[in-house]
Amino acid sequence: MDFRQLASAITRCPEIPRARMSGGHPCAKIVGLQREDAFQSPEPWRGHIETAPILFVSSNPSIGGEYTFPPSGWSEERVASYYRGCFDHHVKGKYQVDEREFSSVQYWREVRARASELLGRRAVQGEDFAITEVVHCKSTQEQGVSEALELCVQRWMEPVIERCAAKVIVVLGSYARRVCSACWNLDGTRSVHFDVSTPGKDRTVVFLPHPNAREKRKLLHHTTDQERLRLRSQFQLKQA
Repeated sequence: MDFRQLASAITRCPEIPRARMSGGHPCAKIVGLQREDAFQSPEPWRGHIETAPILFVSSNPSIGGEYTFPPSGWSEERVASYYRGCFDHHVKGKYQVDEREFSSVQYWREVRARASELLGRRAVQGEDFAITEVVHCKSTQEQGVSEALELCVQRWMEPVIERCAAKVIVVLGSYARRVCSACWNLDGTRSVHFDVSTPGKDRTVVFLPHPNAREKRKLLHHTTDQERLRLRSQFQLKQA
């Protein structure tokens, strides 16, 4: 399954109609939060996940406003292209996320700030980092995430991680930390793990608070000077 097929499969997840038919389905709560005739489909990722050196993983995407998701009638190829390129500055269009729209979303601003700390320069959204989640269906305030978590992770997490190019995976918040700790056999109380065996290749994994958490969120507060130097050196080596 290539990127186009995987993106389409996630946005058209077969568990959605099953969840609508059965209140006992693990995804019934999160799917039921939206009206069927105005349903915002699950997000596979945002950004050039096939090339970006940093991948952020959090709980689930929030229900967005107009133009923050592709229409249901789009083809597989167009859906995949949208999620890869929605942050691209050089592309203009109705469904592109421009700088004003990007900066208006707190989560996106915070993620860019963490990527900039890692790189030692202002990060470019979509190119320097991509975004994905452990639960792909949308909700506000993580509603329905705990119920859908196990099934969504089993179905989609490995193929997404396996295909991403990231050297560093930044895990944000308690849900994503719990999942990644269990999947990759990591100590969730430690913030930085080097040479972690993940699907696809070995990577560095960094655990940080969720961007909405009421605690210190900067990399400085969760890593040592030596860890930050080693983290940054990975990007410098790649660029050389």
